[in-house]
Amino acid sequence: MQDLNTELENEGHDVQVVILNGSSASSSVSKLANVCDFPVFQDTYQVNAWNLHAGGKDDIIIYNSDGTLSSFLEYGGSTSINLGMSLGYNSVKAKILEAY
Repeated sequence: MQDLNTELENEGHDVQVVILNGSSASSSVSKLANVCDFPVFQDTYQVNAWNLHAGGKDDIIIYNSDGTLSSFLEYGGSTSINLGMSLGYNSVKAKILEAY
């Protein structure tokens, strides 16, 4: 299964994907950045971006092109977001396309 970002791009969807690494995981940001082909941002305790977005580890937050929230997919929530499984992959893709 190809990665979702590449699949969306190949289908002609101009979607911007970023990762916001948690402030408590700053020591792992380079490992994460080395395996991603999209931007990885490092949160800090001073900025506390996760809290500003009411998010947590492995949550997926999808915004519309105008910057409004489209979907908040909480890790362990009612929508499967495990991208390694077909159900999660398809659920996340559908939510992205819904915002697109």
